[in-house]
Amino acid sequence: GRRSGPDPGETKVRQGSFLNLLHRDDSGMARATDLDQLRTGGPYQIEHRIVRPDGSERIVHVQSDVVRDGTGRIVKMAGTVQDLTELRHAEQLLRQQARLINLASDAISVRNLDGTIRMWDQSAERLYGWTTSEIGGRPVRDARYEEPAPSDAAHQPFLQTGSGRGEFHQLWQKDGKT
Repeated sequence: GRRSGPDPGETKVRQGSFLNLLHRDDSGMARATDLDQLRTGGPYQIEHRIVRPDGSERIVHVQSDVVRDGTGRIVKMAGTVQDLTELRHAEQLLRQQARLINLASDAISVRNLDGTIRMWDQSAERLYGWTTSEIGGRPVRDARYEEPAPSDAAHQPFLQTGSGRGEFHQLWQKDGKT
């Protein structure tokens, strides 16, 4: 896509011009943080939105510190601005997907190839009675099936082709029920 701002490292941005890009809902908080830095002389980190000249919104992480002269007087503020827009959108999508998975009635689990459990969803917690933190790292083969051979038989094609199906009599519930 077409950029509407300077390339990284291309232009020094003046504080006043950067403040003009602040999203109106974040402007008060960002300006107050800026003024507080001038008052205290301390570093800060802040995340807020900006509106670029083309009207697009970006989420940025700003890290800033002051530069002092030989007498200790603040002569300028220096910092970095990192664009976090895609990262924040990806995080939001992952949170939405996790909510949808947790609404599913099917138990979904993630296991390493050696059969140790890495995590499972809330449906699996409801079905088996174990939380991910209680069951994570435990081998599913040795404790979950009355007879592990059918699970092993389904696991082999999965390792070879990437898919496998099977029906298993499961024993493993926290309360001991099948």
